[in-house]
Amino acid sequence: MNGFINLSREKSKGLDLMVLNNSKKLYKEALLLSNNNSYSTASSLLILSLEECIKAFYILLHIQGIDVYKSKVAKKIFTNHSVRHDVAKSIEMVIGIIEIINNYSTPEAELNSSNAKRILKIIKGFLRSSLIIIDMSIRIEKIGNFNKIKNNGFYVDYSDQLIIPNEHVGQKEFYSLLEIYLRMNKSYRFFKLISNQNFLEKFVRGNSEELKMKIIRTVNQYINSKLS
Repeated sequence: MNGFINLSREKSKGLDLMVLNNSKKLYKEALLLSNNNSYSTASSLLILSLEECIKAFYILLHIQGIDVYKSKVAKKIFTNHSVRHDVAKSIEMVIGIIEIINNYSTPEAELNSSNAKRILKIIKGFLRSSLIIIDMSIRIEKIGNFNKIKNNGFYVDYSDQLIIPNEHVGQKEFYSLLEIYLRMNKSYRFFKLISNQNFLEKFVRGNSEELKMKIIRTVNQYINSKLS
């Protein structure tokens, strides 16, 4: 029986959007529940929505020619919640690194500023980067607890005490999950945009398709080196 993992890149085209549409549906339903103060169920749905977003991202990478289906986690990405959470951690880490790099980028006008101003900018950049790292660490830890949060949002349980969803998973939990979801969704949309040939041709001088293929080959070499 064929599943996502068995489909060619050609047959996978458009399937990422179908999965993403389901992610959006779950997201909208989570918002409706949160508007009615049902934060526990809303939080659980939001985690499911995020898992679907990760699946869509994985399918999109496959469509673009990246050998993600060859990785050790590939067979589990469509069947195992925890594996999708691990991928979410990796994406969150990449986003955090990009934010740190952007934080240290220096506008051309500031290159001619005094030494004192440049030193002050470095100090401010270091402090902002420290906050980015702290926030990133908190989100990664939160992702690691997704299964527990999702179950606590749906089910009544007992662990030394009675755990009731609405009392255990509240508004603060929901909005912290919402932030993670929006970051993951933005990452998917950004990759979808930059993988578009028309977009690349506007911003890349020379042969944009050749550049794209070089990047894909480099990524695939790294993936395949891990398998050998």
